[in-house]
Amino acid sequence: MIIAAASGALLSRIILQEGVILNFTLKQPFNYSNVPFYILLGILAGFLSCITPESFEWIGKKMQLVKNPWTRCSCGADYYWHYFYCFFPLSLAKDNHHDYHLG
Repeated sequence: MIIAAASGALLSRIILQEGVILNFTLKQPFNYSNVPFYILLGILAGFLSCITPESFEWIGKKMQLVKNPWTRCSCGADYYWHYFYCFFPLSLAKDNHHDYHLG
């Protein structure tokens, strides 16, 4: 959703030569030289969204092979611990707060 909003704002600004309907003030101007990286990020996000259901199905099949419920529970907890260990710090990044205000 964030990528869709950013690409919509970018296309609105480029094609219509107008600002967006929602008025807010940025502390830093938009850097158009980063657009290829945004496109690459969109492709990467699309690829990840395609393989995520398959990976969940693969993990589900592997978990069905484990017969002991306590082992299954500990394996699932270990999986989630690694998942949150890798991705949760991204939400706590120093620059994660919004650098804009509605105006």
